[in-house]
Amino acid sequence: MRSSLTLRRSLAALTLPLMLGGLAACGADDEASPAASSSSASESQDASAPEEGSEVDTAAFVDDLKAGLEASTTAKMTMHMDVAGQGIHGEGDIDYTTDPPQMAMTMESPAMGEQPIDIRLVDNVMYVNMGQMSNDKFIKFDLSDPQSLPPGMDQVTEMMDPLAATESLGKGLTSVVFVGDEDVDGETLAHYEVAVDPSKIEQFQQLPGQAQADVPETLDYDLWLDDENRMRKLDMTMDVGSSGKMAMEMELSDWDEPVDIAAPPAGDVVDPSKLAG
Repeated sequence: MRSSLTLRRSLAALTLPLMLGGLAACGADDEASPAASSSSASESQDASAPEEGSEVDTAAFVDDLKAGLEASTTAKMTMHMDVAGQGIHGEGDIDYTTDPPQMAMTMESPAMGEQPIDIRLVDNVMYVNMGQMSNDKFIKFDLSDPQSLPPGMDQVTEMMDPLAATESLGKGLTSVVFVGDEDVDGETLAHYEVAVDPSKIEQFQQLPGQAQADVPETLDYDLWLDDENRMRKLDMTMDVGSSGKMAMEMELSDWDEPVDIAAPPAGDVVDPSKLAG
């Protein structure tokens, strides 16, 4: 049974970057801010661009993020994480036109073995191929049945839902500061420093006691937005108590470009209860 326990713990750990990615990528209200609803993005920025170093209204900021997402369909994501000295790299595609969004992503880390982990989220079902740990098969999890999921994975659907993630971010967002426009890989992006109070976010409140104690009182993010208020880059570094430091860099690119997301063939899928214990 030890391998089964290890499997469940590993699957639960995989949900962290998904939750953070969903939280960081989305905004908040149903009504667009004056900046987001102007006749063009460039006119909007000229009319309401904040001064460098100035604090931005948090409600208007999340409105602008939501307005950017509402006009978008798909994106490619790359992510680099370092958790207590263990590096993790992930990349994949996200389709926001479905409810919940669909995703195809691979993750790799020396701690996870040589074979990349293949994750698919299609039609509210998550498929995870963990190489030798899952006998090179995709483990199937129906996200509509929370009681059958490993701890933490029941939150994946909500965090991948832009509206749900928007509401969470809106509750915890405490400050936004406009750093200035910066050149990132040849593209001019607006750089913001964002502070979030995790105690006001339901997903953090549901963490076990020790995990809650390890989360700092404030989460600080650096966000870069394009001229359509779409998130292009996120940086975060934080102390996580006994676990050491966690650093993450995530980039979203190729907005509205075609993506290839599909469930694995039925013959490659296995129920987790049927794996060798």
